[in-house]
Amino acid sequence: GYLYANDSSHYRSTMYEKFAAPVFSELAYLEKGDLEGARVEARKFETISKFSELETEFASSDIARAGHLISGFISLQANRKEDAALHFEEAGRTETAVVAPQEVLLVIGTGRVAPIITETRSGVLLPALSPREDAPPAMSVLVDGTSVALHEHFSIAKDARSEWAALSTKLEVAAVSRKLLRDAATKAAGSALSVEPSTVDWLTPSTNEPDTRSWASLPANLWVERITFENVAARIITLQIDGESTTIDLSAQPRTAAIHLRLR
Repeated sequence: GYLYANDSSHYRSTMYEKFAAPVFSELAYLEKGDLEGARVEARKFETISKFSELETEFASSDIARAGHLISGFISLQANRKEDAALHFEEAGRTETAVVAPQEVLLVIGTGRVAPIITETRSGVLLPALSPREDAPPAMSVLVDGTSVALHEHFSIAKDARSEWAALSTKLEVAAVSRKLLRDAATKAAGSALSVEPSTVDWLTPSTNEPDTRSWASLPANLWVERITFENVAARIITLQIDGESTTIDLSAQPRTAAIHLRLR
C-alpha cells in the first residue's frame, strides 16, 4: 500500500516506519508458527533494506539491525544458514548459524516512539516530534529459572529523532510554502468578493495544517534475543522489569517460534 510510496498523497511514511512494518509482521507470523508467512515478510524487509542503502543512511539504524536479527532467525528456521549469517553480520551481532532444538526468539518492546505534534515557529505551523522520552527500563530475564544476559537494546526512538532532525529543514520550507499559498488564496478570494480577507479565511483552512499522523504504537526500545530452553517440559520465561515480575509459560505452545511482548 501507500506505506512504501514516496509520492503518496494519503500519507508519506518515514523510513523507520517503512522498516518497522515488515519487522513486526515477521514477528506476528513467527508467533503463530507460520514460517512461510514469516519468510514472505523477511523478503519484504530485504527489499526495503536494499532500497535504503541506495537512498538513505538508514540501513545501519537500530530498527534495521533488529530486523536483520529477526530475518536471520527466520533464515535459520528455513535451513538457509548462509542467508542467516549475512543477516547477523548486517545486525552487527555475533550469532551462531545453528538452530538449537528448543530455541525461540524473544522480542521485548517498551515505551512508545514520541508522537508527532504541531509547533509554531515564526508564525508557521510545523510538524515535530514530541520531546517526550521513554527511557529503557532496568530489566533481567530468567529462562527456566536461569539468568540470561541481554544484549544492548535497539532504540527506535533514536531512529525517529535522527530522521526528524534530517527532515526539519525540508518540512519548514514546505510549511512556509503552505502558509504563503494560503495567504495568497485568502487575499485573492477577498479581492474577488470585495470583502476583507479575514472574512473568507474559512475558504482555505486545510492548507496551513501540518500532517501529524504517525505510527503511534511503535515501541521506543526493542530487545531481540535468541532463547534456548534446556527443559523441554518447562519452557518458562520470567521477566523482571523495574522490580516487577512477568512470567510467560510456553509449555503449551510447542509451535511458537517467537514471543513478542509489549510492556509499559
